[in-house]
Amino acid sequence: MSWLLLFCVFWHFVSGGFESYAEAPAAEYPQKAKFLATLRDYVKWPNSDGAPITVGILGEDSFEGAFENLELNVKRAKRVEDLKDCQVVFIAKSEQVNMAAILAELDGKNILTVGESEGFAKQGGVIGLFMESGKVRTEI
Repeated sequence: MSWLLLFCVFWHFVSGGFESYAEAPAAEYPQKAKFLATLRDYVKWPNSDGAPITVGILGEDSFEGAFENLELNVKRAKRVEDLKDCQVVFIAKSEQVNMAAILAELDGKNILTVGESEGFAKQGGVIGLFMESGKVRTEI
């Protein structure tokens, strides 16, 4: 009986049966939210005095609660004008067609622009985020 059990466990392992138990990569937007939260540790904003940063989300918001338990304020808007009091503005893919105007509007402000559109940094944004092998990567 113990040999049969051992054989079943062995067969389950070699046939890939434990694949469902492997740790899956974290979902895209919780990873992006954590990245945005860590910016406070690496960037110094004028007159911040260690207060939590405010991240503005411009456009379609796919974060769905990913900011829970993260020490930052989140402000959502459909217009860039409503986010000028933020330290970071995350520009969603949905705003790709307006990218030049958005970046021009934020130019010269003490706002770190982060986006997820392809080639975001090449278009004038500061940090572009993209997924590779299940992990968030950056383009600066």
